[in-house]
Amino acid sequence: MNANMKDTPFYERLLMAQIYLKAPKEQKNDFGGYAFRSAEDIEEKAKPINKLLGLHLTLSDEMIEVGGRVYVKATAILRNIYNPEEKEVVTAFARESLSKKGMDDSQITGSASSYARKYALNGLYLIDNEKDADTNEFNQAIADGFNEARGLLLNRLNKVADEMGQDVNKLLEFAFKYVEKNLKEKTNEITDRNIFLIEKYVGILEEKAKGNKEKEEASE
Repeated sequence: MNANMKDTPFYERLLMAQIYLKAPKEQKNDFGGYAFRSAEDIEEKAKPINKLLGLHLTLSDEMIEVGGRVYVKATAILRNIYNPEEKEVVTAFARESLSKKGMDDSQITGSASSYARKYALNGLYLIDNEKDADTNEFNQAIADGFNEARGLLLNRLNKVADEMGQDVNKLLEFAFKYVEKNLKEKTNEITDRNIFLIEKYVGILEEKAKGNKEKEEASE
């Protein structure tokens, strides 16, 4: 990854957001006895990731009548804050109920809006229904991909440590402090949640090593 998010392609950052956003079903429906997530839950999880990756999320609703029934069309747009023309757009629909016990008309519309927004966000961030995530094949594929990315990152860190004449373990400690500063959480290992930040820090070191080398060559 480039040292500056501004230089990282928009769709690469979108992919990172889709990979790193975790929105488990943490709410419980007491009547139905099932777990669920709301649009607001996804939005809360997305905010810090979007900030770090230079992305801006907007949500909007539009009322559409089809066959005498009213639908809420929710649109989720994720823009590149450095170039707003670059964006990803996902829409989803939810039909208003004719009536719902204990709700007035405005609450019925609000419920349909929340439902439609949730599925627009699901599509934007590729949030699945979590069924496939329980399989051994799924978990192994995720683990293999992370281990490969972690190995490549450590190779880059070793190389830049050698170029700068620094101890690689000390540089890794600084990388963890960089994670703590940005994610506000302490760590002493590379995880799927912080690897993109550590990769960003390694990119900064690589740029610094490159600058030092150019200065040395110019002085010769």
